[in-house]
Amino acid sequence: MDVAVSGPPRGGWTLASWHRTALALFAPAAISIGLYLGALRGGFVWDDAVLVDGSGIGGGRSLAACFRSPFLDHFYRPLVSASFYVDRLLWPNNPWAYHWVNITLHALATIVVGLLVREAFASRALGAIGALVFAVHPVHVGAVAWIGGRTDALGCLWTGLFMLGLVSASHRVGHARAMWLVCSVVTYALSVFTKEQTLFLLPLVPLAFVCFEPRRGIALPGDRWYALLPFVVVAAFYLAIGVFLGMPGPQPMGVTVWEQLSRVGLATLAYAELLMVPNQRAMHALSLGPWERLGNWAVVAGYCVVLTLTWVLCRWYRRDRRLAWMLASTLLAVLPVSNILPMPFLLYAPYRAAVASIGLAAILASKLANLRWRLGGFRSAPAAAALACITTWCCMQTLMGIPTFESESALFGTVVRYDTDSVIARYMLAKIATDVGDHGTAAEQLSRILDYLYGSADWRDPETAVARLRTDRLVRMRAMQNQGTRGDPGSFVGTLFRHLGFALMNEGHTAEAIRAFRTALVWHPDQADIHHGLGWCYASQRSYALAEPHLVRAIQIAPTAERYQLLAQVYEREGRFAEATRMWREAARMGNADTTRL
Repeated sequence: MDVAVSGPPRGGWTLASWHRTALALFAPAAISIGLYLGALRGGFVWDDAVLVDGSGIGGGRSLAACFRSPFLDHFYRPLVSASFYVDRLLWPNNPWAYHWVNITLHALATIVVGLLVREAFASRALGAIGALVFAVHPVHVGAVAWIGGRTDALGCLWTGLFMLGLVSASHRVGHARAMWLVCSVVTYALSVFTKEQTLFLLPLVPLAFVCFEPRRGIALPGDRWYALLPFVVVAAFYLAIGVFLGMPGPQPMGVTVWEQLSRVGLATLAYAELLMVPNQRAMHALSLGPWERLGNWAVVAGYCVVLTLTWVLCRWYRRDRRLAWMLASTLLAVLPVSNILPMPFLLYAPYRAAVASIGLAAILASKLANLRWRLGGFRSAPAAAALACITTWCCMQTLMGIPTFESESALFGTVVRYDTDSVIARYMLAKIATDVGDHGTAAEQLSRILDYLYGSADWRDPETAVARLRTDRLVRMRAMQNQGTRGDPGSFVGTLFRHLGFALMNEGHTAEAIRAFRTALVWHPDQADIHHGLGWCYASQRSYALAEPHLVRAIQIAPTAERYQLLAQVYEREGRFAEATRMWREAARMGNADTTRL
């Protein structure tokens, strides 16, 4: 049976109490800052480029545009967009400053979590322990060490304040309750407009008035339902704005009911591993692949986790409702990202569970304190030893994970090491390799992506590749879960073939490049560079009659001096010198013509 932890007198927040609490929380906040100082060496990676240049936050034209435009084309997160807009004004193109903002947000959230635990359990010591666990937990690496993780770092701060206001209100009556409720509603609004995940935390409002008794006075039974109303209004207002602006909602990904249920089980197991036994695999995977390879037993294990946590929630509701409320907050935070609803992009991402660590930190703090009381003969030694083990493990995993975000090659190389099925990681590695002229590596990564999407190597035949994408539900499903629901999945697959064609062409594998270009052309018939690539490949094989129409089409779509020059050489090989001369003149007129000849 859980033993209640004694705390400060129930007279409320005195000045002396505030001072002692501040001192108790300063150390975890300072530790959180020191732990992430290594992140300052990181540059702009992944989505950071479009966030910094403004194209991912409404074009960066004005602050108002942040509230009228989608965040990264998929979400409505105006406060995150606004924070990056302010960053652009204060320190443009300075990754060091962007990282400092994230680190500061995490330190502030650490303090708020400590205050929440202190208020919930009436113990300053528990507040310090909870803040420490939150500060060092590896689930925050993506949210803090990655500039683009600002969404979750900011979301943790607002959500912690929302929960603090709610618990403080439930402990009080009269004007004090009203004041704390207003603070909770405001911060709930801020959290919702930071990340839509907070919408699912609404049940915490009435549950708080059941789980936390007023320390003074008598609360009316209906208070919790009246208190819920302004939170519902905020949620409805957010959803209405999203609908008005045309934000995409959950859309089917072409999966069966069993497949969706399997994803729920796998995602539950993955997030449980990340939160309860954090390790590098759970911290760096960007798909459910590492758990899918475990087979159906992984799905069963995921649902065993669900049943176990449900049983624990019911047990704690009878014995210690404070713990039940904290567990409910953790479960509700994970619920929307556990594939209950179709995810628009990536079936699993570790930074999405950052908010769930707030309740987890409170639970661990309480359990550590109870361990101390149960083994009273040893006083605080058992709790101190357990806290030291947890803190050491978390710090070690966090410090190992922070350098991952120093560069794109480090990030995506690490992801592929732990998650070989990650399409986005291999795609980015192919892009990086192309940028440095390593076309062999680019071709290898793109080929591995297509092997995964098709489940075999039959994509190498253009007709088969096109037919399977049009008729095979599994191929389309895998493509959609990696490119989102906007647009035909053929567009995404066609882009992969286009990049593969250029990588193979630059490696001298002309025949294979032609097959890749032909496949890409089915979905991108009006892309000039594909026609250009096909024309060059056919010309290098001396198939001038096949090269000519593609080069002509490329010039019609987007004329360049290089394309005129290449078509001129094709005409020369065919003995059509008058037309070749005309093409040379057009190339010279456009300027910068390449003098290299076939």
